[in-house]
Amino acid sequence: MPLLAPETMLFPSDVLNRAAELDSGARWWVIHTRPRAEKSLARKLLTLDLAFYLPTRYQSWLSKGRWFESYLPLFPGYVFLHARPEHRATVLATRTVANFLSVPNQQELIDDLRRIQRVLAAGMPIEHQAAPPPGTAVEIIDGVLQGMTGTVVRSGRQAAVYIQVQMIGQGVLVELDACRLRQGGQSIAI
Repeated sequence: MPLLAPETMLFPSDVLNRAAELDSGARWWVIHTRPRAEKSLARKLLTLDLAFYLPTRYQSWLSKGRWFESYLPLFPGYVFLHARPEHRATVLATRTVANFLSVPNQQELIDDLRRIQRVLAAGMPIEHQAAPPPGTAVEIIDGVLQGMTGTVVRSGRQAAVYIQVQMIGQGVLVELDACRLRQGGQSIAI
């Protein structure tokens, strides 16, 4: 069975860059969805014309001798909504929402989501990481992710750098050459 094209994961496409000017009364919310309801909620938000972000990643797997492919939510159970407070009732009526999480630091969430979008746009292999691991804080000094910061969680020729969304305590791991990382102003060999 052929792979279906990825669905809309960012609506409107520039919501992360101009969220403040889209609607002066709107704010970011983190929606905790019912199990496996992220894409369903995103489809409903699209039909309701409400701004959202559902980062997804490509995954393939073998089951019972057959290969399957899909675009899966990067953060299972979460969709990021940019809407006015009065739209909450409309979103709750979709019957896909378990909880609304208020975002005390709007700018921090926007910055985190922009970083995740930048990583996804770079097309690099990533893995989901549920808990922030201990490690060394680094800055990426070369390549398409230059200027971003993260935490080294696995070392070697290819270092795994953890980039976190603070609000939900989850993030992604990106594999990078150790020579592209800098700690405390100096390039590092991990």
